[in-house]
Amino acid sequence: MNPKEKISIHCKDIIRELNLEYLPEDEQVKMIEEMSDVVYEKIILKVLEKLTDEDSVALTNFLSQEKLEDATNFINERIPNFEEIIDDEITNFQEELIKFSK
Repeated sequence: MNPKEKISIHCKDIIRELNLEYLPEDEQVKMIEEMSDVVYEKIILKVLEKLTDEDSVALTNFLSQEKLEDATNFINERIPNFEEIIDDEITNFQEELIKFSK
């Protein structure tokens, strides 16, 4: 499963946790896409902080060419705790939303 798919699944859980399931499905899908994009960008920024300049350029090239599988493999080779970064950013985002919604 690539990071975007994993993020999307967790964003669906956030919709449920925030009791937003009453919204029309198209609105839920749009929210999930927007939340996923935000979390994905946060993850990429964290990863870029950990990479060398040369590796950052290579990753940026993969992403700009929309080679997500290559980008994920590249990150996994260079960042041993990539899954942990994904989980942390999803959790942080979820906590921010819940805190903001109260």
